[in-house]
Amino acid sequence: MPGQAVSNTHPSTRYLIGLPTAIGLGLASVCLAVVILGIPPNPEGMFPYIFAEFSWLTLILLFASGIMLGLIFCINPLHPLVLGFATMAAFPVLAFVEMAQNPYSHNLFPIEFAMYGLVSLFAVGGAYAGRALRQTAYRRWRS
Repeated sequence: MPGQAVSNTHPSTRYLIGLPTAIGLGLASVCLAVVILGIPPNPEGMFPYIFAEFSWLTLILLFASGIMLGLIFCINPLHPLVLGFATMAAFPVLAFVEMAQNPYSHNLFPIEFAMYGLVSLFAVGGAYAGRALRQTAYRRWRS
């Protein structure tokens, strides 16, 4: 139905929209931090801005992305967890693509993938915070 809010749609539709949004926000958070802070891109890889370096701004942008995801897409208590981890879901895939091109890159990939999981906890926390803000605003609006 046109004009129907995302919160009123079926949960699978919410994931269909939310997961690609989360992946895009995760990639944008890392790339924006590299550009804003002037971190030199990694010239050796296929994705120079993605695998350049994580910084404090990356973590702040991931938390802000999580808040946006929590405000827009999270109704079920499990949604923030799924969408928060989805912000970093593209990074292992892109690392495997780089490893296929250059087998000597990402030589510590198990540790790298664990770090992606830890970094995505900032987005998970932001998504839970966004969900809490959404619930608080809804309760105040209803009363």
